[in-house]
Amino acid sequence: MGDTMKTVEEVLAKRYEVSAGKARVAKDIVDMDQLREKESERKALEQNALAEFLASQGIQAPAAPQSTPVMNKEIGPSQQGGQS
Repeated sequence: MGDTMKTVEEVLAKRYEVSAGKARVAKDIVDMDQLREKESERKALEQNALAEFLASQGIQAPAAPQSTPVMNKEIGPSQQGGQS
């Protein structure tokens, strides 16, 4: 039983290594910048199509969610007030 389990573990480890290698190669082949650009273009077209559909149905589109500004946080003591 022990030898069988060891063999199964070895086969699984080899399959994992092969799969991980294929994933690395695929990641190197794919141009992620181009993929992100196409995704953002698709989202923009999707929003435009939705707005056109809602307008054709006489429905007012809900307002886009407002993003809150990101506050820069500094490390160290606060510089507010007087210095001691």
